Amino acid sequence: MYSFDPPLGPDPAIALIPPIVPSPAPGPAHRAQYVIELVGPRSAPASAAAQLLSQNWFAALGQPELYVMSPADQQWRAMTPQTGGSYDSIALCWDLTTSHGSLSRQSAGNLLRNAEQFASAIGRRAMPLPTPQDVDKVVKLLAKTREQLDIGAALVVIPRAEFVPERQIWPICAQLGLEFSPTGSFDWKSPNHPSPLFSVTPIGQVESFSLAAVNRNDVHEGLTIGFSVPLCPAPMAALDGAIHCAEVIAAEIQAAVFDDTSRPLTSKLKDELRRDLQAGVQMLEAAGLKPGSSAALKVFG
Repeated sequence: MYSFDPPLGPDPAIALIPPIVPSPAPGPAHRAQYVIELVGPRSAPASAAAQLLSQNWFAALGQPELYVMSPADQQWRAMTPQTGGSYDSIALCWDLTTSHGSLSRQSAGNLLRNAEQFASAIGRRAMPLPTPQDVDKVVKLLAKTREQLDIGAALVVIPRAEFVPERQIWPICAQLGLEFSPTGSFDWKSPNHPSPLFSVTPIGQVESFSLAAVNRNDVHEGLTIGFSVPLCPAPMAALDGAIHCAEVIAAEIQAAVFDDTSRPLTSKLKDELRRDLQAGVQMLEAAGLKPGSSAALKVFG
């Protein structure tokens, strides 16, 4: 069993300090979800609303995400089975598209009818957004948006020797302050967000790192350092961090750094990558899908 000497850990001289970013806000993600809000002139007792979590209602409503706001709340929070207090706002949410398929006009209509039945029982009305008639159109628009804006940023580190041993990569990534992920990448992460700022993965026959590969003294053709722009909570900071990471690794393993079109990384190219990334971020925000937001995570995750 191979052991690292010295032990793996961050080196303050080169370690990246992640930006502090907020967690994805709870509540309806209107750009990515079909939302039915139960509205009315008076607060609804929590004991009545909690029936949405009962087996019968939860199943009849297609297991929605449920969010509430009490009179004292400043933002949405997930509904719990609590029965004390009351709610001013109640929202039922379904992802418009998932890995299993997309919501249709017909299914949205069925969900609305069931929600109207529940809303009537607690003295409220069910207000959908979008309307069931518009769901098919919104789903198509969302698919087009995902196709056009599923953009990424990546740098490639290619050793001047034919290969780089994996056991050489682990200490450098640890010194940079990267975390080893369950999927076998080294990630730069902000503590409040589920998505990495960027990930380091190997190029070659495998696309993940492992201790077993270290013990076998496996080698790789190079490394990719990149991230999904829609999923990243701080894309501009992530690009600067990725550049720093690539240059540190390249210096340690005697390698060259390129962009994903095989152009050598120069000061001019860095500026171009920053401009292109800023343009991509602006397009996502214009579409209502701020990078790292709940809606962006649902659409692109």
